[in-house]
Amino acid sequence: MDYGRMIGLAFKEMWEDWNNFVGRTDVTEFWGAFMMNMLITGAATTFDYLAEAYLILSAVPVLAMLVRRLNDSGTHWAWLFVCLIPVAGWIFLIYLTFKKSLPWVYDGDDLEEDVIR
Repeated sequence: MDYGRMIGLAFKEMWEDWNNFVGRTDVTEFWGAFMMNMLITGAATTFDYLAEAYLILSAVPVLAMLVRRLNDSGTHWAWLFVCLIPVAGWIFLIYLTFKKSLPWVYDGDDLEEDVIR
């Protein structure tokens, strides 16, 4: 498996679906795009204000991807607010992103809506 290509595609999809808060993102896509974001942010810290600008620009796409990841695992999006609890909240949110994806259920309508809850 070509992990570099996979991470690049996940990162590209994150930016293409920047306003999609309803769909699904599997574990591999989520963490691939997240790692690419971390690399870019780390590289951008060598330049003044570039890292801050990138973090501001990528905030909505990352949030959308996180909501899709929670949807994919069957977790309600409101669990995002658990990160407001110092340390333990972040650890629990990371745990939620590693949960298994729920199976698809297709009844002939929109696939995005047909998830077992």
